[in-house]
Amino acid sequence: MVVRIAQCTLDVEDLDLMVSFWSAALGYEVEQGDDGSAKLWPPGQPSAAAPTVWLQGSGTAKRGKNRLHLDLVADTDPKPRYDGC
Repeated sequence: MVVRIAQCTLDVEDLDLMVSFWSAALGYEVEQGDDGSAKLWPPGQPSAAAPTVWLQGSGTAKRGKNRLHLDLVADTDPKPRYDGC
């Protein structure tokens, strides 16, 4: 099974600022939601290998752990496996 990054998700304090930064940095197109979030898409006809970026407005300053997680997708349906660990 091959796994790839499907989406990078970030919690952000200032959604407009981060949309501006990430869309300019990556050259991605913006789809802003009504719920305080935005999805950034690779330009043109992106391949399945190009990850999207999801920005979730938190409205609060970062405290503690990093606010980033990667959404993965597999090329096949993963089967549960027990390694005895």
